[in-house]
This record gives sequence, C-alpha cells and structure tokens, in this order.
Amino acid sequence: MNIAAWWVPLGAAAIALIGVVTGQALSISGENRRQRREIKQRTFEHWRDQRIEAYSNFLQYSYLWSAAAHALLLELYAAVDKGKTLSDAGHLLREQLHEPMRVTGQILVSIELLASDSWRETAKGIRQQMLLEHGIITRMNPNGMMGFDSTDKESLDRVRARLNSLDVKISSLREVSRAELGISKSDDRKA
Repeated sequence: MNIAAWWVPLGAAAIALIGVVTGQALSISGENRRQRREIKQRTFEHWRDQRIEAYSNFLQYSYLWSAAAHALLLELYAAVDKGKTLSDAGHLLREQLHEPMRVTGQILVSIELLASDSWRETAKGIRQQMLLEHGIITRMNPNGMMGFDSTDKESLDRVRARLNSLDVKISSLREVSRAELGISKSDDRKA
C-alpha cells in the first residue's frame, strides 16, 4: 500500500476526531451559558421576591399603623366632645400603635439592602413621619389626664391633616413599588 492511501483515512479520522471534540466543546459551552442564564434568572427572581416581601410588609405595617392612628384619633375626638378622658378602647388603640411601629423599623433594615435609593429614602421619610405622629398621638390626652399633653380639637385637626398626608405618601409608595417591580394593577385582578 502506498503512503498516500494511509493519509486519506488518517486525515479523515483526524478531521472526524476534531469535529467530535469541537462539537463536544461547543455543546459544553452552550450548556454552561444556559446554566449561567438559569442561575442568573433564579438569582434575579429570588431577590425580586425578597424585595416584594420587604416592600409589601413595610406597606402593610404602615397601613396598620395608620388605621390604628386614625381610630385613636376618632377616640380622642369623642373624648374631647364628651369632656372625658380616653376610653378603654382608646387606650387599647394606643397600645396597638406600638407593634406596627416596631415592625416597620425592623423591615427598614432589609430595605437598606434591597430597595432602590428612591424607594428607601421615601420609606425612611414615611417612617420618620410615623415616628413623629406616634410620639404626638400617644401623648395626647383629652381633658388633662396627668402625664400627657392636653388636647383640643384644633390640635386633633392638625394631626388628622398630617395623618391624611401620610396616607397619601404610603399610597404613592405603593404605586412606586408596583412600577419598580413591574406589577400592573391588572395583575391584581388576575390573582
């Protein structure tokens, strides 16, 4: 057999071997890219879920605090109208303000890590206003109960206006959350 006869099958085998190795390398490379995309997507989804949880918890406890503050304000108005001190229900509402205040503070720790700058600053502003109103409303006392600030309708009206302003900020933050997370209002109807 002549040498040229050996080179043809040997060359074909080498080309086939190179093709197999190249095919495997491309296949492995493609698989690695696919796995990296999947990991990146899962990571994105994980942190998005964490943000949704932090945002919704902050909003939920802000709304709870606001509802209790408005209810306490109504009790304070009623006490001022009747010329009496705060009712038992009012004292209970005063106590109910503390838990949402505590929890929103804890949630802000997560928000520091997860939220966009604008969301974080808005949430901090809301919490600061809640703290201010919390300090005022829990110290209000109709008709001179010892250890508390005296209360009249004008001061209650000022607190009500600030609470209403706070409610607008919380609702606005909810809409910012929807936009930032890509959640449309129509998604609510589908759930």
